[in-house]
Amino acid sequence: MGYRCYRAGTMVIICDISALRLHDRFARSLKPCRVSGRILPSLGEADLARLDVASARETLGDLHVIVPSKGERKAVGGIISHVCTTPLPPASVQLVKSGVGVASVALCVALMSRTLDDRRLIRFLYELCATYRVNDYLHAYKPLANRDGLRTELMELREFQSSGRVLGLLDYVADGSASPRETDLAMLAWLPHRLGGYGLPLGMMNTVLRVGASERRCDLLFPRARVGVEYDSDELHSEEADISHDSARRTSLENKGYRIVQVTNGELRDGKLSFEAMRLIGRHLGLRVRVPRGKNILAREKLLRFVNTRHVSLF
Repeated sequence: MGYRCYRAGTMVIICDISALRLHDRFARSLKPCRVSGRILPSLGEADLARLDVASARETLGDLHVIVPSKGERKAVGGIISHVCTTPLPPASVQLVKSGVGVASVALCVALMSRTLDDRRLIRFLYELCATYRVNDYLHAYKPLANRDGLRTELMELREFQSSGRVLGLLDYVADGSASPRETDLAMLAWLPHRLGGYGLPLGMMNTVLRVGASERRCDLLFPRARVGVEYDSDELHSEEADISHDSARRTSLENKGYRIVQVTNGELRDGKLSFEAMRLIGRHLGLRVRVPRGKNILAREKLLRFVNTRHVSLF
């Protein structure tokens, strides 16, 4: 489908932060919608029956919309226009009511990636596929996306120059992170050396493992090697009962043949300590974690600083 300008009587395509907030708001009541032979979530007209530009601004704050050219930008308070001249495939916009469309999560990523460096974009991708929200990681949320779904939809958006870059960085993203600090740990472990990571093979996050009649989860899991990594949070596991529970969980997994490596907040903050922790994980995987050289030294320093900065919500 082509674009329509933002003005009375034509379509408003809500995008970027505004669209993601709408997807998040209605994530638990999404209805399936068949598009091009695939089942996709749809906001549905009933969900947004009362949505108009004025009410959307009250709900979402400043309203981000797509326009087809610089000449169509609107100098209206509370309206932020994003120019995009690339034709949009039908599945990238969900029609929710007459004259109103909402950009898909994949389209939002393609548009927003233009202003994000690689590290911020990877963190953003993790958060879209996570069960937490940056401002509330103590409660479980339905992820707004998953890696395979994003990959499929971004392939349909291949006319966007930015989609190729996003697709490349998706190789270092796993579904299911349950906290910002788990995301930081995953980025350190799985990003390649050129981006400052330790280059370990991509595993899984918060995978449920059956141990007898019980279920156990590992923050990071390398299933073939039966190696798990647990992040030990200072904030959430300082009570004696929590420490005992975590210890019992690790013991039960180790008794089933899994090797569990515990990584603390202090190890994430200190370059030498994080190197030793990752080297131990690598040893269990049968891999050698090398000391960075050349440009990779600076990349490692930048990534360590980045994962120890406060997460800022992008939606």
